[in-house]
Amino acid sequence: MPEASPCSACSAWLCRPEDAWCGYCGASCAQLRLQVTPDVLQVRNMAPNLSFKLSNSSCATVEIGEVHLPDWLILPSALPKTLPAFSALNFSGKARTLGIKQPTAEDVTVMTSLGEVTTNVMVIEESPALESEPTELELWGNSDDENRQLDFNIVPRAGSLRIRSVEQGPSGGLRVVSTLAGSSVVSVHEGLRK
Repeated sequence: MPEASPCSACSAWLCRPEDAWCGYCGASCAQLRLQVTPDVLQVRNMAPNLSFKLSNSSCATVEIGEVHLPDWLILPSALPKTLPAFSALNFSGKARTLGIKQPTAEDVTVMTSLGEVTTNVMVIEESPALESEPTELELWGNSDDENRQLDFNIVPRAGSLRIRSVEQGPSGGLRVVSTLAGSSVVSVHEGLRK
């Protein structure tokens, strides 16, 4: 079970996972979660139905408002107006990815009475490729500089990708040290710095 965490608005109160509002400042501290499966689709392919799950772990009933979607994603029916405390709502969506030509990553956002909750859906190339910046690393043998750190950036050629781990491969004497904790979304504009 998740532990209490400081209020994101005032940091003066520890909010438990079941709390809806901060006991000090009154700000919403409800832990709402939106998940989608699958969250990665392919361009120019017929996508499977998407399964969404909106979870409310707080002690308050949540009023559900507008749902903001990318223009290529549709929900076949309207969502209920409320989500009871300590419950979850499952709903489906349909992605129209046949006409998408370029990779993209866009947010799905549900507006609620306790704040907005967002998840990301990506549409990627069938065989995505990663590049590094710089594209080459020059190494010169120097015994005085054995532990020199070389930084580089990992980016996809187009669109966005979720990188789940960075692993050591054949390195020719290099040791890869990653700062990645969990998974990270990278794009052409914002890479993963290693």
